[in-house]
Order: sequence, then structure tokens, then C-alpha cells
Amino acid sequence: MKVAFIALLLVLVTLVSAETDFCEINFNGEDYVLTLANGASDYVAIDNPSKSGSNTYYIQPCTTTKTNCSGIGNTPTPVCQKDTNNLYHSCGQLNTQTVGSPSNTTYGPYVFQLNYKNGQQARTATILFKCNASVETGNVFQRVAEPSKPNYQVYFETQYACTGTAPSSTGGGIIFVIIVFALLGVYFIGGALYMKFARHAEGREIIPNHEFWFDLPSLIKDGCMFLVNKVRGRSGYSTVE
Repeated sequence: MKVAFIALLLVLVTLVSAETDFCEINFNGEDYVLTLANGASDYVAIDNPSKSGSNTYYIQPCTTTKTNCSGIGNTPTPVCQKDTNNLYHSCGQLNTQTVGSPSNTTYGPYVFQLNYKNGQQARTATILFKCNASVETGNVFQRVAEPSKPNYQVYFETQYACTGTAPSSTGGGIIFVIIVFALLGVYFIGGALYMKFARHAEGREIIPNHEFWFDLPSLIKDGCMFLVNKVRGRSGYSTVE
């Protein structure tokens, strides 16, 4: 049963590490869920729409492009640039995403912007979000600008950038809590049934790993004392009677 308990802990750690949802944005006290702004295919824009030989950009507002942005030094990216030689360039990595106040008001007003860095050859990307209640998913409504090399600004509008429009669905955090309690239920109920009918346990011994659970408070106390002693510069720890 200890093996099963360790396996459960590993599953929980995996769930915690996978919890980040780059499409759930909180800015200035408002929640925005941009998942529904993702298109079935990439949004496409060009940097000089009135000229020939323009660069093409494939865009996803908070996830990686469906276009394979392949090439030396590239990683999965929310903004992928295809140059005039048909070479692809990552304009920033998803895991560097930060949210901030709009840095450009040319086509504004904007609600917030998402910033990405560490693209190929130091490329960075900024997606500025504009509220448009009539745009059900999303739309790149202006050309991609390059105010300073090699930073690329994408202007994106969607109803999901409007305040008060975050879907009232079960968020990732709630789903995580449900999964945790479901796994704990399976662990305790299944373990108790196993101990009862396979081991013929009685009393508190019916609880799987009962020794660990009854020792847990003192283990937590000892762990806290260990941390306190470390902070105070002491070596080791001593239990408090």
C-alpha cells in the first residue's frame, strides 16, 4: 500500500506541474478566458499588406501555433514568422508569457497585452488585446508592426477581451481540486476495502497506511521545526515534546 501511496503522490505532483493555463488571464482584477478566442486554424497577418514580398505571421493568442514553426533555434511559439525566403522563425516562447498594460495605443484602446520572449535570434512578440463584443472568437485586425527590432506587435480583438465576458464554466483550478479529491477517494475507499477483505483488518488498521496518517501531524511538526532551525542557522533539528 505504501507503493500505491507514493504513486498517488507522483500523480498529484504531475497534475500540479501541468496546472498552468496560459489562456486564463487576470489583469487589473478582471478575469479573462482566452481559450475560446483560439481559432480552429492559425490567425494570419502580414507586416506590409500593401506591398509585395511581405513577411507572413501565424498567430495563436495564448497557445502555440498549429503551423509547424520549424527551423534551427526555433521552439513552439504563439507568433510564427515566415519571411520572404519561406523560412520560419519563432517570435517568442509560450512559457515566457507575461501580461501587462498596453504599450501601444496606435489602434487602441487596448485592455491588456501578452508578451513573449526568447524567440529565434532574440525575437520577441507582443499581442495587444482589444475588446470587440461582436467578434465571437478572435480576429487580427491590423498589420503586424515592428516598432523596434526584433519586437513584433500583433493587434488582436475578441469579445473575450471584454470585461465581464469570462465564461462561467468550471476553471482549471476547480477541475484540479475535483481530480485530487477523486483520487483520494479511490485511495481511501479502495484501500479500506482491500485491507478489510484481503487482509481482514479491523478498527483503525482498515485505513490504508494508517501508521503514516496517524504519524502525519508529528511529521509535519518535525518538518516545521527543521525549517525553523535551518532559518536560524542551526544544523539538524530536534523534536518538541
